[in-house]
Amino acid sequence: MRGEQARGFKIGFTNRTIWDEYGVHQPIWGDIYDTTVSWLSEHKGPFHLKGLAEPRIEPEIVFKLKSKPNSSMDEAALLACMEWVAHGFELVQSLFQDWRFSVADTIA
Repeated sequence: MRGEQARGFKIGFTNRTIWDEYGVHQPIWGDIYDTTVSWLSEHKGPFHLKGLAEPRIEPEIVFKLKSKPNSSMDEAALLACMEWVAHGFELVQSLFQDWRFSVADTIA
């Protein structure tokens, strides 16, 4: 890292309909940092795609936890752990031509 501050985690590949296409067979967790997250209310102007390799946009559901969930919770208890929920968009890119890569490539 170059001084980035951790802000949370993301889960990739939650859409099971694309797993076979990418050779992925489970969701993959990844870190997010202050340098990779932007609040729309704080962002003025366009998002520039210059320098991104084969960019795509993905709709996301974003949430912040106010308390730690555990595996014994029912749905109501899990929802009570959330501080807020919002719509989000992720700008993604692939260094692999035509988005062809292995599971190990996505984790690395």
